[in-house]
Amino acid sequence: MEKTIPVMQQCMQIAETVEKAAEHIQRLLLETEIEQTAYLLEDVVSAFATVQESMEPIRREIDVMPEIEQQAFELQRALGQLVDAYEEKDQPKAAEIAQFTFVPAVKAWRRAIDDTFEAYMEL
Repeated sequence: MEKTIPVMQQCMQIAETVEKAAEHIQRLLLETEIEQTAYLLEDVVSAFATVQESMEPIRREIDVMPEIEQQAFELQRALGQLVDAYEEKDQPKAAEIAQFTFVPAVKAWRRAIDDTFEAYMEL
């Protein structure tokens, strides 16, 4: 378990960064062209994937991560919808998805990570 604590901390830090980036994407979609936010969205997707991969060893040690997994699934769905809007170059649709689906999904995913991991780090 001791080896997983630093991984948990890193996952929590990356999830926080993902949340800030998601909020920034949401703001930018209201102010600028959709293409100017594409690189930031790619970074968010990459960071999300990194966290998900980093959690694999933790899953082997603790078997109480259903909330994280559920929220990760919801975030994957939101990312899929947002990427579709980007591919269609539909900025109003992307802005709407970012506001009502993507950012709330990121926040819920981060909250699930924080709640689950903080409980184990206190043990």
